[in-house]
Amino acid sequence: MKPDDKLIKEIAEYLDAGLHCYFHRKTGEFVYLTDEEAELDWESEEETDEEYENEDSLKLVIKVMTDPDFRLIPKMMSHESFRIMENFISTLDDKALIQRLSQAISGRKPFANFKFQIDQSGDYRQQWFDFKSKQIEEWVRDQVEMMDE
Repeated sequence: MKPDDKLIKEIAEYLDAGLHCYFHRKTGEFVYLTDEEAELDWESEEETDEEYENEDSLKLVIKVMTDPDFRLIPKMMSHESFRIMENFISTLDDKALIQRLSQAISGRKPFANFKFQIDQSGDYRQQWFDFKSKQIEEWVRDQVEMMDE
């Protein structure tokens, strides 16, 4: 089963927020987990009793971890996120902004420097967020397509 555009967008937003996203390739069910939930050793009863007071959350973790049709949609690697910044820069026509952003990503801490520069760029800030969202949505589509291979 393939996710529709609305679900692709939702998955992309959760991935961008740093959550672990799982898609059930037969039913189309989508589940997201926090770092704490995804790293839970659900086979150890002592750990689950101590760390999990929310029974519904624990059931969801166990469901995702035990059903082989739930597939993790991987987060982007940093070099892929870096490429999105480069691609965004190549779409711009403001030479001063192009120069500032190019310098930001060529030095130390490129992500933080890019963020600082884009936050100071007025209307280009929203243009960046829209561009980035579309790129992550394409990433999610590609990842889901690969699940069926």
